[in-house]
Amino acid sequence: MLAEAYLGLGSNLGDRAANISQGLDMLRAASKHVVASGLYESSAAGFEDQPRFLNAACRVWTLLDPFELMAEIHRVQTTVSGNRPFLNGPRTLDIDVLLHGGTVLDIPGLTVPHPRMMMREFVLTPLAEIAPGLAHPLTGETVGSALRRLSTGSMRWMGRAAVSPSYRIVPYDPAWPIAFEEERRLIVSMGLVDEGRVVHIGSTSVPGLGAKPTVDIMLGVPFGETCHDLVDGLERIGYEHRGESAPGIAYLRKTDPRRYNLHLCEYGGEFWVDQLLFQDHLRAHTEVAVEYERVKRDVMSRYAHSPSSYNDGKAGFIRSVLEKAR
Repeated sequence: MLAEAYLGLGSNLGDRAANISQGLDMLRAASKHVVASGLYESSAAGFEDQPRFLNAACRVWTLLDPFELMAEIHRVQTTVSGNRPFLNGPRTLDIDVLLHGGTVLDIPGLTVPHPRMMMREFVLTPLAEIAPGLAHPLTGETVGSALRRLSTGSMRWMGRAAVSPSYRIVPYDPAWPIAFEEERRLIVSMGLVDEGRVVHIGSTSVPGLGAKPTVDIMLGVPFGETCHDLVDGLERIGYEHRGESAPGIAYLRKTDPRRYNLHLCEYGGEFWVDQLLFQDHLRAHTEVAVEYERVKRDVMSRYAHSPSSYNDGKAGFIRSVLEKAR
């Protein structure tokens, strides 16, 4: 059953905003939908002799129960930073489950609602940005009311986490192929296409390859068929038709959050063949995949805010691989 959960995120080591952005990226890959607050700076609580924190909150719609969600959070924290050295100590990324629907749990290792969430200004300030009317399931007090009770005015607005998380290279995430399979089932359920014509492509389809955290999907249309019904159906499940990603290739994007890019092309045509050829070559030649990630990171360091320049910058490498693979 889909549940609405609320999480608190904090970081006070390294690039704090980037740490929180990466954590949000990984949560998006494992959730149906994520809405994040802005970033707020605060002093450390508990052990005070440490750097100041950036804090955020997010709302996630998830099929995971509280225990599975906690396991996913531990995986995200370990990927970004490893374990924190001690309770309330400095950390690269810390994520707490604040609420999970109306669940009430109090067992070793997991208490929901979080026992101190209504007593912490650094939790309530970002949470009130996205859910001021959210009520505590035990006391009935709203987040906005608790913040008014506690507010000292010491929280400092620091902007937002990266607004275009898809244009950062992040480590390979095993959740990507799982997210693709879920989306393929959803697309096939429309009854307009069989599953053999819905294929996971791009870097997120190559195990071990760092990538932009966006799942690319290729949907093949038989030669001579129109794709109007397909586009209409895809729009009904959240896709937005954005024109063409290449000549003759219809491009759709799933928005809020940006998570899937979908390319409608001729089944068995040049685009279809080249995508699978490139993918198969990277999967079969680890050294080529490693070099491709290096090229992408180099190009990204120069063109992170220009998608077209980023694509142009890696095009030569892709052409050379295709020439070898043919």
